[in-house]
Amino acid sequence: MDSSDEEPICGPSTVPATKRHHEESTMEDVEMTPAPEAEAPRAALPGGVTGSRSRGSASRSTAGPSRLASSSGSSEPLSRMTASMEQLAVSSPPLPSSIRPPQPESQTPPAKFRRSQSSRRKPVVTFGAPSGAGPTSSRGATSSRGAARGRGLPTPAASSGRPGPSGMSRRGVSSSASAWGQSRPTSAPVFSGPLPQVPTSQLPQDTPQGYTHYLIDKHPWAHFVNPRPVHFLRENLPTVTATLDTTVYRHLPDAGYMSTRFNKSLFPQVVFRADRLPTRIPFIEIPHLEDTIDFRARSKQVMNQLLSGTYDEVDVANVSPSPADQLHSVKIPPVYKGIRPVLYQVVATGWGAGVILEAKDFFIMGPDRRDLHCITFDQYSIDVITGGRGFNKALLSIKDFVWVYSVKPTLQALESPSTTLRQASVPRTTALETTSSFFFRVSHFAFAPIINREEPIYGIILSRTTRYNNVIHARAAFEGCPDAVTITPSICQFSLNRTVPFEILGAHSRVNVSSATRFCEPPVSLEARAHLAGLIRCFLPMHPDEGILPLTVFKISPAEHAWFTDRLGRFDNFYRDPVGSKRRLAKICNAACSALAAVNAAGDDKHTHWDVAFVVTPVWHPLRIQITLRDMASEAGWSTGRHAILWVPGSLNLIKMKVVAVEANSPRKEVRVVLQAFPWSHEPLKRLIHRFGRDVPGTRAFDVCVRLGKSTTSANPVYDIVSRMDVFDNVMPRTLADQLITILYANQPLGTSDEPHLKSLPPPSDEERFFRVKGRSVTLTPDQRDAVRVGTGKIPLVAIQAAFGTGKTLVGAIIAALLSGDSETIVIVTTSTNAAVAQFTDTLLSLEDFPQMRVVRHISDTAAADNLTPTPVDLSKVLKSLGSEFKDQLSEEDLEKCELFKGYRDIIESYMEHPEAIPNMTDDQKDEYEIAEQYVSRTLKRMVKIMFRVRRPSVICMTTSSLLNSTGRKGIFKSYIRDFRVVIGDEASQIPEPALLSIASRLPHARQVYIGDVHQLAPHVKCPPTANPAVHGARSVMDLLLHAPAVPVAPLITTFRAHPALLALPNRIAYDGQLGAVSPDEAARRAVQRRAHHRGLRPGPRERGCSFAHYKN
Repeated sequence: MDSSDEEPICGPSTVPATKRHHEESTMEDVEMTPAPEAEAPRAALPGGVTGSRSRGSASRSTAGPSRLASSSGSSEPLSRMTASMEQLAVSSPPLPSSIRPPQPESQTPPAKFRRSQSSRRKPVVTFGAPSGAGPTSSRGATSSRGAARGRGLPTPAASSGRPGPSGMSRRGVSSSASAWGQSRPTSAPVFSGPLPQVPTSQLPQDTPQGYTHYLIDKHPWAHFVNPRPVHFLRENLPTVTATLDTTVYRHLPDAGYMSTRFNKSLFPQVVFRADRLPTRIPFIEIPHLEDTIDFRARSKQVMNQLLSGTYDEVDVANVSPSPADQLHSVKIPPVYKGIRPVLYQVVATGWGAGVILEAKDFFIMGPDRRDLHCITFDQYSIDVITGGRGFNKALLSIKDFVWVYSVKPTLQALESPSTTLRQASVPRTTALETTSSFFFRVSHFAFAPIINREEPIYGIILSRTTRYNNVIHARAAFEGCPDAVTITPSICQFSLNRTVPFEILGAHSRVNVSSATRFCEPPVSLEARAHLAGLIRCFLPMHPDEGILPLTVFKISPAEHAWFTDRLGRFDNFYRDPVGSKRRLAKICNAACSALAAVNAAGDDKHTHWDVAFVVTPVWHPLRIQITLRDMASEAGWSTGRHAILWVPGSLNLIKMKVVAVEANSPRKEVRVVLQAFPWSHEPLKRLIHRFGRDVPGTRAFDVCVRLGKSTTSANPVYDIVSRMDVFDNVMPRTLADQLITILYANQPLGTSDEPHLKSLPPPSDEERFFRVKGRSVTLTPDQRDAVRVGTGKIPLVAIQAAFGTGKTLVGAIIAALLSGDSETIVIVTTSTNAAVAQFTDTLLSLEDFPQMRVVRHISDTAAADNLTPTPVDLSKVLKSLGSEFKDQLSEEDLEKCELFKGYRDIIESYMEHPEAIPNMTDDQKDEYEIAEQYVSRTLKRMVKIMFRVRRPSVICMTTSSLLNSTGRKGIFKSYIRDFRVVIGDEASQIPEPALLSIASRLPHARQVYIGDVHQLAPHVKCPPTANPAVHGARSVMDLLLHAPAVPVAPLITTFRAHPALLALPNRIAYDGQLGAVSPDEAARRAVQRRAHHRGLRPGPRERGCSFAHYKN
């Protein structure tokens, strides 16, 4: 990298214009602009600005961050944005060098690689040991950021002579030797193609030298794929199915297309092998790259004719309308006048009498045809099946698929072709907004297969919109998706005036499918797959929510009302019909959790804000910018940790950033937000600021379009996860989870069970129990002994009702320690907050009678940055110690992994402990930090696997959120769930009922023990506690267990915290006079008893203790 790239971020840009244009036109920005999420609206255009832009707030271009509050009105930012969009290369921008087809000229071959003893690819170049958190090193004469990334990596274990970690490059960039922007040598072709079709696991690592095929010069991305034999899709097509399994064709994650792992799953799943042809193929995989190329060519011809003034509009008003009673769909689209269609999907229904469609193949709009990304579908489109015009919009639903044969210009394009094309080619952040522009609309089409659900679903009204005392529409959440949708009178079989907030409704709907855009052809290699996965990060999904609009909505029957009433009471229906009750219970829990998740996001800011951003000084790494949102009555979801999508007008890509600070000014209706780039988006943002920014006193400013991103699932996973799952799907008959559910809901005593260990509690014992805690002996009270006896028994589900100050954490820790003595059992301890988890962990570590117990506390990476209660057994600390503590038990390869993990983790933690050093980081230190984050993230599962082999944990402590996330499909503990035999829930009053059911489904072999106080805090919800979402989806576990007759409860009633006089009032009001306090004399006697026991003396005779455990009448 030359010296021109080393200029300060806040200084004037001295890069020549030609160089800046070249940098901006490459796709390096695209590949380096990922983020964990991608939900935002399309950037508003100059014709109609929305969001925070208001009267008197347009000019913020000359004020620094400290002067934002006093900025005055002007139209400068808008004029600059308009001018910058005028400069966009709209119809055919220069093709980035990184995606051009191979050229005949021979280029410099990529860097050489060697193999280490672990047989993994590693760079040859080895750098010195990492510098610390502060700016202690400077750039050498021969080092550069490009060199560090492209040819070698700094290694924390450089002193050992080991090479750097394998495959470590920039996020979203292939780990192969070929760098972005470089083409492979083509002087000596080896393969002329096509290559055989193979599964992903058999793809070559690198694209064969000289690879080509017959379509390689027809599309800019064609050299990344290996087209399927077209005759298999034309002549010998297998059976076509309409089912799209969401475990294969997955829903968009919170990160959208910013997730490289998800992007790699967007290629065809059906493999056409010559020796073994598939028997079935989903209709979504029928389109071929030939069809896409032809479609692009036909639309390009229409565009050129319109721009040149030679386009002839055909009037179809005289064509008869299509039948209004049904939508005629086909799985195999017919050939219409020699044309084969491409696939689009409905993503918005608010376009007048029409809808908005999004392309379902990235090759349609990528990389140079953004105008084809979204098109309109109106009543002047011709159905090739019926020959009629238009369609019945009432029968069409969000996420329905449409075969599109041809397109024609919209009315906007006919009136102003150049302006509409320019606006339609701006990167979209949402499908529909008041200022949305579309260049094309559907000309000829056919409907793809439509599948309705076999049985109705439940939904819950969240809010209503009234006008002149008449409800015009309502917002509701339905089972299967945690997003609210708008229901109108046209789809309701009743008057919306008869609804009330949080009422349960029934609905008929389509089967929910993914709205992700895919690739029509498989990649030619793993290297090519990584390239394409990086290139599509510049796209945001147009329908990122999982919500699906129902076809019809109706009132539930009186019998269903009666069932819901019984479900909240004795639940006698479960005893009479356990199978049907489980199915209906799963549905209502699903709908309630969908409503709770939707309510949590109901107040989020949905506007797109035009604003002026200022670089925060001193300059941070990654970059921080400050914006001021106006016309904001509250924060509206802008909070620390949330993500935002940012677009710099004139650029071809989107930037994902994280909110790190929020300051609200209510009198001025302003919210000042500080955003920080992610490590992988730092460099693209820096280049955009250099190109489009301008100097202002003390910093640098630039125009932006910004929108709040979707809340991540990991932030509150219980409601989100349950809304997507059937809580009884993994509960098999006669398993421990099935017995647990029966005990909870069957409303019968345990003595009627056929299982011997379910008939009664273990017998009580009058023997006193002593445990050493932090060097002193602790004697359990009779009620504590009874709770330990019940908690360590065999019954699948028990509760310990523990009042404040009764030692419930100590009792829970003793239960966990006693149960962990079985070498085949791993005990999971879970609670609602990280502070409570840390307290429980410290209590476990204070027990001196269990020296062989191995405790691990798992805390998520997000929470680790704000970890105010660290423990010596945090997962990161345990993993770092594996290499030193178990050196003799590790293979050389595992030992190398452990050493590298420790070194890179130390780099990350040094900056977490000293964030003030981040603004002063040198370029080498920035490289170290980025590489460290990537390596730690990619090797975490491998390190956990090593831990379970050499330091198998006895007890794992984590929050309920971490438990559900870590045992999910991609969780780090997914492979070990059969070993999780006991779950102890502390502070159980804050754990909702769906969490218990989800844990039973995730861990079907685990007993569950809950400890808490029903009189303390309940699960937090943003709706009235008596509303249907709360009572069906957020009922406290302790409240549920105390009202279940078959669940044994051991009360803790002896409190040590309060004086007896202070205990009288809460004892009379909340605890029915059952609590007892330890008097000062009793406390002194216990102290003497502990000392006597410590000296080996036995106390005198004692009276036999009674059992406090009981079943509820």
